[in-house]
Amino acid sequence: MYNSNLNMNIDTLLSNSGVDVTSIKKMIADKNYKELYSSYPKAIEFMCFVTSEYEFSDFISEMGEIDEEAFLLALAATHSLCSWFGVNEEDEMEQYKKSLNGEYTVIFNDRYNEGTYYIFPIWSMPCLITTERLVIRPVEKDDCEAIHRYAGDPSIDMMMFLPNETFEDTKKFVEFAVSEWAKEDPEDMEFVVLLNGEIIGGVNLEKCEADKTYEIGWILREDMRGKGYATEAAKALMDYAFDVLNAEKVQAHCDSRNQASEKVMKKLGMTLVDDTAIRYYSKRDVFSGEYLYSIMKR
Repeated sequence: MYNSNLNMNIDTLLSNSGVDVTSIKKMIADKNYKELYSSYPKAIEFMCFVTSEYEFSDFISEMGEIDEEAFLLALAATHSLCSWFGVNEEDEMEQYKKSLNGEYTVIFNDRYNEGTYYIFPIWSMPCLITTERLVIRPVEKDDCEAIHRYAGDPSIDMMMFLPNETFEDTKKFVEFAVSEWAKEDPEDMEFVVLLNGEIIGGVNLEKCEADKTYEIGWILREDMRGKGYATEAAKALMDYAFDVLNAEKVQAHCDSRNQASEKVMKKLGMTLVDDTAIRYYSKRDVFSGEYLYSIMKR
């Protein structure tokens, strides 16, 4: 799912804004509210305000505890990652939603008072994708070392442009990927795949010459293969292409010997389109067959 698993997405959004989410969750779990207030007074004051304008001491006395999700939402609001509306502000909320042209996610939290609506513009959480086990986000410049662990793996022998022979090659790739994301309408979208906060692989979407068609690709670190992560990440990215980018078709290529990748394509619901192509690995002077699979938007 994209932009909907808010527990994970809010964590990521706040972390990207420089917030130490782990320490916040520990303070809440330990009920260390004084330290929480001294560290994030604006968020506490926001929560006091939306709960009938309590003072901090009265808020704690009345509520007994601080709800983790409600506090993270308050932090998001005070960090300008979302806009918030009370239950009696429906007209203002609808007007704001219209200004976003449908590109938003709405969260309703009823932990305090009558409840509060939080509206996250999609641009505030760009291309953050979460699944049951994974977080998928755009490549960042500090990802080089983690990416090189799989992109520089010398055992790779069935991918067109890998392995990277040097760390410098990977750095150049990351620089290119980051520069693409800086564009208003990127054509080559490179993501990293995270498991429990650790980068374990990458997935990619690239615009094709054919209108509304995208090429999808994936790669995992060797110790993470065979566990369903490639299918899980590729499925989420394919859904993103169809639902957010309005793709009509998603396609993928693989070496005809690459049974693992072909298996992923079949699990995605793709069908074989062409099995007659030939690919050439110039670094090794090797020819091999190539398969093309695709799936249309349903």
